[in-house]
Amino acid sequence: MKRTALKLTSLAALLIALVVLGLFNLGLITIAGAGTPRVRYQAEDVTTPEALAWSFDDLPEGALPDGSEVLSTIQFGGWGVRAEAGTPSEPNALCQTGHG
Repeated sequence: MKRTALKLTSLAALLIALVVLGLFNLGLITIAGAGTPRVRYQAEDVTTPEALAWSFDDLPEGALPDGSEVLSTIQFGGWGVRAEAGTPSEPNALCQTGHG
């Protein structure tokens, strides 16, 4: 009886290991931090802090800056320019809108 239980346990462990390896192979399970980082945008050589200042004051309400790309899905909300009190350069800021 003990030997049969040990055999079933070993078989179950082997089956679980094969399923997990199969899921890794299909890319359905990943190890956090195991991916290769990619740089999607590389700015030119920036030597002064002034070059890092962003202003959205010249954009219309709801617009996105030229060249920007929203990488989240619509269920997490959209992004757009809107008037926002307390911004470093009032009146506009780039905000997550909370809706698509």
